[in-house]
This record gives sequence, C-alpha cells and structure tokens, in this order.
Amino acid sequence: MRTSRVNIPLNIVGRWNIFLFCLIVFGATSVSISYYWMAFIAFVVCYIALRVGAGFVPAERSTTWAQHKKVRTPTKRMVFLALVSAGASVYASFFYTGKSLEAVALAFLQNESAYNSYQSYIADQSLTSFTSDQVLPFAAGIFVRLTFLYSIFLLWVKNANFKFLDFVAIAISAFSFAYQGISRGTSIEIFEIALYFIVCQKYRELIFPVKGSNTLRIIVTAALVLGAAGLFYYNQAARYEFGGQTGCITNELCFDHHSLIHEEENFLSILVYRLNGYFSFGMYFLASYLKIWMQSDWGALAIFLPAEIVSGISSREMICRNVVDCGANWVPDIAVSLDSFGILGTVLLLVALGVLSRKVMKELARQDSFLWLVLCYYITVTSVSLFVGNFVFSSRASVASLILIIGLLFLRRRINRLVPAAFF
Repeated sequence: MRTSRVNIPLNIVGRWNIFLFCLIVFGATSVSISYYWMAFIAFVVCYIALRVGAGFVPAERSTTWAQHKKVRTPTKRMVFLALVSAGASVYASFFYTGKSLEAVALAFLQNESAYNSYQSYIADQSLTSFTSDQVLPFAAGIFVRLTFLYSIFLLWVKNANFKFLDFVAIAISAFSFAYQGISRGTSIEIFEIALYFIVCQKYRELIFPVKGSNTLRIIVTAALVLGAAGLFYYNQAARYEFGGQTGCITNELCFDHHSLIHEEENFLSILVYRLNGYFSFGMYFLASYLKIWMQSDWGALAIFLPAEIVSGISSREMICRNVVDCGANWVPDIAVSLDSFGILGTVLLLVALGVLSRKVMKELARQDSFLWLVLCYYITVTSVSLFVGNFVFSSRASVASLILIIGLLFLRRRINRLVPAAFF
C-alpha cells in the first residue's frame, strides 16, 4: 500500500503554465512582453483558484505492485480491437476528407497540404453541419478515440508485465487516432496523444513504485515529445506549402528576426515561432481583452459583471472585429467564461474545477478505473485549454466521448455487471 499527495491535473497544469510563459519569452514576436502583464496576472489568479479547489489529495492505493503482476491482460484481443480501430479511422477519414489511405500517404510523401484540401472538401460536401449521413463516420471516430484511451489504460497503466505485443496494440491504436489528424492536416490529435500519455504515466507512477533508473521513462517521454513536435512542424509547414513559414501569424504577431533564437531561420526558430502562434495567441488576445474591459464605463463593477453586459455585445466578437486580428486562431476558453460569468464567476468556476479534480483523484487513489482516469484527462485538457482555447470542444467526437464517460459514471451501479469492473 502506497500513500502519495498528488493531483495529476494540477501537476501538469503547473508545468504547462511554465511552458506557455517560456513560449512567450523565447518565442519572441513583434509584440513586447510587457504587453502581456494583465494576462500574466490572470494566469496566476486562475492557477491559484484551481489550487485552492484542489487542495492536497492523500492517494492511498488499494492495490499493490505484487497484485498487479498477477493480473493477465487480454493483449491479443486488444490487438484485434486496435486493428478494427485502424479500419474505422480510415473509414471516418475517407468520409471527411475524400482521401483513401493510399492517397493520404501519397500526399504526406509529396508534402501536400492536407489541411487546405480538407477544408475545401468539407465545404464542397456541406459537412460543416451534422447530418444523418455522418452518424456512422461520427460513431467510428468515437470508437477510435475510446479504443486508444482504453488500450493505454489496460496495456500500459495497469500492466506490470509490459511486453512487445502490448506495445504493438498501443502503437496501432495510437496511430489510428493520429491518422485522423494526419489525413486532415490538424495538430490537436497529436497534442491529445502526448497529453494522455503524460496523464497515464503519472497515474502509473502512483500504482507502481519507480525502481532503479528513470532512463527508460526519460527516453520514452523524449521520443514522444520529439515525435509530436516533428508532426506538428510538418503539419504547420504543409499548410504554408513549405514556404513562408515565418509569415505573420496575425497582423500583430510577426516573426522577430532580432530576437535571441530567431536571428536565423532554422528548424528550432520556426518550430518555436509556430508553437508560439498555436498556443500563446490566447494570452495575447486575453491581454487586449482585459485592457478594453477594464477601461469600460462600468469601472470596478466590471469585475462582478459578465463582459456581455459590460460591453453590450460579446467582447470576443468586438475585439476580433475591431482590435485584434484573430485570423484562424482559437479564442481562449477563459475569455468565453469571462463573457458569460464575469471575473468573480470565473474564479468560482475554477475553484469548482479544482474541487472536481480532487474528487477524481480520490476515486483513482481508491481504485484503478478507466472512466475516472479519462475524466481526469478531460479535467487536465480543460485546465490547459484555459489560455489557449477549444481543446475539448473542437471535436464533436471529443464532446460525445466526454458525455458518454460521464453517463457511464452515473449509471455504473446499474450496469456494473455487464462491463469489466476496472471500467468503474
């Protein structure tokens, strides 16, 4: 029996905040760092609110390493399930992109922009709105996602005797999930895979004591991060047809050739610049958002009122139309909350999210549960999305999977005889 005081979402969010801060500082654009000061204050306040709600969680394990070594995993069945998932991924991707597996591979090798062709295809086929024709590919996308999530949980998190065939099953299911992003030229799937692996690894460390050197874990983590960075770089480069990658992200955020690492255009400088544009635009938007909000005629009352009341319209729409060139970037989730609930209401919501993370961690400390682990992952995604935007709600399959997980948790007492106990 092990006891540890850990809150996985807060642990990851703390490091994520440091990553965002470093992107803004070292991935320098034409905007001065001093412009972000109000966003940095909001950054700290939001983390404190999450920390207050989360508190400290005594994680007393109900099982031991020896007990887990006795558990036999259905590896061959999971390999079969992963292969079915691969077929479902190819089918769903073909429906939404019009490209077969061979066409996707050929486009990848020829450095074609999958994202541009994907956007053109869904517009031509009127796939932007959900219709009855999309039920099967939509269900296939959910199946691919859940298969990936469950394979990591069963074959990595709970498995003390990890073998090569377990790796094969995980690799197939992970690639099936990533393939949807590769075929569309999107990067969110890559980010989700990396983040879910991190959440699962931290939970696995609560189950199994770390013995000896951490070299293997460091190598695996480094390979995952480098692989994700490489795919992200490729997707971003392909969107610009492998030219003009240092063009302005928006009218205000441009490549700064006078910054420390940007004096020469190379892989590292372009990667950092594009990561900056992808992940830290929300901080730039929030800085502009808060400055305009605080200058409103409502004065101090603006702190307690939703932004839509203060401005008379959605502040997000007003800022994107009149102040900031938002382009194709996501508006940060924290701005959505401020629009609807105001500063005080947003802080209370973050405290509630922290409380929920504490509840989930207590359940995970008590039992190895797939549903609770996935909910822990979604809390983590929601938390890191606060200053970036739309990680959870960018995909219908992601939202549907979350609803399904929550529904199963509410119904677990009625259906626990029909599904494996480890689900709950």
